[in-house]
Amino acid sequence: MRTSTPKKYSHRDAIVDTMTRKLASSGSVEQIITAHRRERTRPVKYLYMGAALAAMAALLIYQAFTGQAREDLIEQTAALAAPPPKSTLELMKEDLLQNRFGPDQYAHYLKDYLVRYDSLPAPYKSARHNITSDEIYTALLEIWPQTSPGTRSELLKKIPRLKQKLEQH
Repeated sequence: MRTSTPKKYSHRDAIVDTMTRKLASSGSVEQIITAHRRERTRPVKYLYMGAALAAMAALLIYQAFTGQAREDLIEQTAALAAPPPKSTLELMKEDLLQNRFGPDQYAHYLKDYLVRYDSLPAPYKSARHNITSDEIYTALLEIWPQTSPGTRSELLKKIPRLKQKLEQH
């Protein structure tokens, strides 16, 4: 089926000849197209897999020579073993129980937490701020009988919802 044609057409003729033979032998066009696509994409897949493996090997070799992997592993293990940071409320309750300050000061710190968090002393500014105002009010109500009358009146002036919470309690 060959003819004397220019080179650019001879390649096309070769492709048509192979396709004709494949169609004659298998009979299904979809199977031939699918097989051709698989054959065409296979080298690209191997190229990407080779590049990914080379990058991982380079990273492992770098970490082995610098010792960085071992240090990172030690840091990650220590971070997993460390207890989660305590909340501000937990820190203040601990200090109250250890008598580092009295109930009046504790009540003032709770007021500061509700009104203006920035005014708390640095040791009580925790990384965990997920305390609700109801938890603060509950802590205030627990300590309320132990506070002095002067502290009580000051807190009632500064925290308007406290009177309502006291009536509900």
